[in-house]
Amino acid sequence: MPRDVENLSLNVEFYTLMKRIFSSDFNLIKIKDPLLDCFRKNSNKSLIENKDLFLQCLESNLSNSKKAEKIEEYTRLANLWESKNSIDLFRLALLLNSVKIGISEKVKNTLSKKSYFGDKLSLVYDSQSCNSAYEARILTSILSKTILLNLQNQKLPNYIKIDNNRKKELFQLVKKYSKKVDIFSCFLPIMIESVNQSIISNAGGIYEDRVLEKLISIGIPKSDIVQYKHSEVGSIEHDFIFKYKNKKWGISSKRTLRERYKQYVNLLENNETDFMFAITLGTDLTPSKAKTIVSFGVKIFVAPEIYKNNKDLQKIKGLYSTTQLTKKTLDKLIKELI
Repeated sequence: MPRDVENLSLNVEFYTLMKRIFSSDFNLIKIKDPLLDCFRKNSNKSLIENKDLFLQCLESNLSNSKKAEKIEEYTRLANLWESKNSIDLFRLALLLNSVKIGISEKVKNTLSKKSYFGDKLSLVYDSQSCNSAYEARILTSILSKTILLNLQNQKLPNYIKIDNNRKKELFQLVKKYSKKVDIFSCFLPIMIESVNQSIISNAGGIYEDRVLEKLISIGIPKSDIVQYKHSEVGSIEHDFIFKYKNKKWGISSKRTLRERYKQYVNLLENNETDFMFAITLGTDLTPSKAKTIVSFGVKIFVAPEIYKNNKDLQKIKGLYSTTQLTKKTLDKLIKELI
């Protein structure tokens, strides 16, 4: 039987341990040192004794409202340990969590320093922003591969925060299991899953965050802006309501409108705001949709590229480029209202 197939069960066990430790909803990492010390001091004891000591250590060090539930969960996990290899792999997974945290922080810090060009609500800016998700995945993969390869040479970059004793322990375990377990192939999928989850969690608010930044950039104080995150205010789904010159301005922001534009019929009974804006990239905005929206008194702001390249949209009164979202435009709308 090929070695990679022969060691499949050991790899699956290691992957499972990392999944449990990395995603633990009580922070097992906070008691990493007591656990590792417990295993080190009792390395000569039997598997059964180590299981008991592991659970005793959890009992002594955990402080959580779900403590009993979590101890029960880890009791089930410990009962699956078949040999001292299982304990070693558990230790290795605990130590590798420091690597995971270091990589995640490095990726976050690296990408946060990137600067984008163009209007924040333009297509070019949106494209750059979306690419950051791909960059996060690629950078995570590159760093993971580089670090795990260097582990075999007993090297770690400075941004991986782990003390010298734990580092030595990590190097020893990597050396011991590098021919039995494909550490990189088990580690990388978990890292990418973590990145993907972060992207999914943040995706819905990225465009709205840029709308907020745009409002602040034109001089609307943040204290005068209320963000609702797709909540209904009265009969309309608002994302923001802000105050300017004693007027209330409602904003519905969406990268693409899809069927959401039909909600504006409710504005016939709107008394929550003095003005209503629909802010969108405009990639799916047809002249027909635009005319329907503005017929209810809504002002539309679209990405400058869409506005510039669509003569039919330019002819519609009440439709603007997002570059025209300025106090000057707001003042003009107030005058028109009077």
